[in-house]
Amino acid sequence: MRCIRIVGTLLVPGLALLLTDATAAEAPAVAAAPPPDIAGQIAAAVAGGARQVRLRPGVYRIAPETPKQAHVLLHGLHDLDIDARGVTLICTNLSPALSILNCRDLSLRGLTIDYDPLPTTQGTIVGFAPDRTWTDVRIHQGYPAPTINAASWPNGQGFLWTYDKDSRLHKPGTTNRFVRDIAALGDGVYRLDHGKAEHRDQAALGDFIRIPQKYEVASGINIHGCARLAVENLTLHAAPTHFAVAARYCHELAFRRVRLIPGPPPAGATEPRLSVSVGDGINCAGITGGLVIEDCELDSTGDDGIAVYAEPGLVLQTDGDRRLTLSFQSGGHPPLAPGSRLRLFSESTGAVTEAAVVSSAPSALSRPEIEAVRERAIQHPYAHTFLSPFTVELDAAVTAVPGDRAELLDGTATVLIRNNRVRNAGSRGIVADHSSCRVENNRISHTFLPGIHVFAFFRSEGGPGFCDDVQICGNQVDEACVGWPGRDGWLGGISVVSWDEGARQGAGHRRVLIADNTTSRTWGVDIQVQCASDVTIRGNRLRQSHLSAAHNGSPRPVDNRACIFLQDVHGVRVEGNEIVDPGPGAGKEALVCIGVTDLKAPSPFVTPGSR
Repeated sequence: MRCIRIVGTLLVPGLALLLTDATAAEAPAVAAAPPPDIAGQIAAAVAGGARQVRLRPGVYRIAPETPKQAHVLLHGLHDLDIDARGVTLICTNLSPALSILNCRDLSLRGLTIDYDPLPTTQGTIVGFAPDRTWTDVRIHQGYPAPTINAASWPNGQGFLWTYDKDSRLHKPGTTNRFVRDIAALGDGVYRLDHGKAEHRDQAALGDFIRIPQKYEVASGINIHGCARLAVENLTLHAAPTHFAVAARYCHELAFRRVRLIPGPPPAGATEPRLSVSVGDGINCAGITGGLVIEDCELDSTGDDGIAVYAEPGLVLQTDGDRRLTLSFQSGGHPPLAPGSRLRLFSESTGAVTEAAVVSSAPSALSRPEIEAVRERAIQHPYAHTFLSPFTVELDAAVTAVPGDRAELLDGTATVLIRNNRVRNAGSRGIVADHSSCRVENNRISHTFLPGIHVFAFFRSEGGPGFCDDVQICGNQVDEACVGWPGRDGWLGGISVVSWDEGARQGAGHRRVLIADNTTSRTWGVDIQVQCASDVTIRGNRLRQSHLSAAHNGSPRPVDNRACIFLQDVHGVRVEGNEIVDPGPGAGKEALVCIGVTDLKAPSPFVTPGSR
């Protein structure tokens, strides 16, 4: 009997090529080429005219050709279904795992993504400066040495979150630890220098801390300029930079059964991973035609779990009341077609006016002129930029001055955020900052700031100035605001508010329904509505609210000990809500109103169990 001896093994995704001593002598001098990688398989299918490609199952360890290039790039594809069940992509540097650019009628399902080396590291707090201006951390066994520094993260914000050593959740009452410098002290201990920032929070020796690695551009998954894209059954275990998944300027986009969960511990590690992303989980902006995020799971994100933003426009010039020059956010926007409808929102008066476009044409307004208006209107240095200015003629008079906000009403179909599970978010669970938005039947637990947040922040950062037709129904929100928010627009387990300081208007958000939700074990207000009109709050169950009094640093007199807190609201109905076992931080009045007009609340609260 001939003895079969393995001479060599060439491992390729889904295939092991075995050479025996009987065939080695006959083997050609040049080894057979391995099967194509992920991009190669897709390219071959497209070249052959296929409408579906089934990727070969296996583990693909890929290094991009250039340091900041995506590991897998899908560009300009159309009418294609990519089935990646059983495929795991291991990314070997901190650039995006996947970029999907300018594709249409595309579906991607079944892919699993992880990074090696990891885009974050972690350790145990072993020391503090007497004034808490530095923190010493011993890196956990098996995790990489930290590489973060002030130059690699904007404004030194490193998203260094503290985790309770027992629950492994974001620790209540702690803060984001800024980093100015980092130094190795030996024995796996590193000193994180916070500069002049004193972190007088609840962090303690023995707590864990999550540290992102050097800041790189883009996101874990980058989606831009696509139409009719569906991402399904995708699992992401780690992501660099800020966003795990970022989608911009797409038309008809759907995420279904996407899982963002920490992956297995690295080789030699004795502690599980603390987080899946440095910042947000799924972050979408400028999506038209409809956005669906449903049946997804997001566990331990460094910032918001799910964040959806409308794309605002900026008024740059006015010539009378029917001729405007304006621009939309980064990515630009083509001149609007005749018949397109615009809504103008005056930041100074709160007036809302609408008109249809008669004609439009590109404007010769220069970049310095655009930036001058933006800098006057928007306070934040990292606010969005505005591109591609154009001038429109309108069919009706509007109220607008340079610096006001414009919103395109056409094509902004409903945003549906439904049946998702968000746990242990480093900021908010779900941000639904978009008109025509439904947030339904989600389960949100242990969020550093509000569980569900709708807000206006055009003046602050260039985001939307208000939201219309928002429905927040049937959600379960547990342990919200554990970080004790300091701003009066961040007090509630569910908050529909204005963020803009000095620009708060009573009729900002319009047509808001908050119904049949359950909040449990909040650390402050259960439901908060600020700067809105035509609001209904009914049938909500508020359990064990106010585990602690909310810590509000605002100089304005704001009562944050209420279960339902209304401020600067016109036209509101409050009825049929239950309060069960309020906590020690609750005040004597369950409903507190400041600056509220046209309040209808004959039975704002009912006896528990009577509904």
